[in-house]
Amino acid sequence: KQSGELGAALEVPELMTNHANLTGDKTLLPDARTYTILISTVARKKTNVKEAKNDPIDMKSGSGGEKDPDMAFALLNRMINEGITPNGVTYC
Repeated sequence: KQSGELGAALEVPELMTNHANLTGDKTLLPDARTYTILISTVARKKTNVKEAKNDPIDMKSGSGGEKDPDMAFALLNRMINEGITPNGVTYC
């Protein structure tokens, strides 16, 4: 993968979970740091705003508008739903 591939980055939590389940190593599960990095990235990611209007929370494709709060909040909700507690840095 190349830098700038937001879509690939958004797949990382799922890949981490799958690998943790395969190996039985729960330390490989995504944590607050994993989600905080993704949230920070999508909150600042500059992409095609016209494309974002069609699907602002398409997490697999990496589409999203400049400073995409909808996708950031979707990631935050996913994090919380997975039982991961956000920390002070997550909300910055």
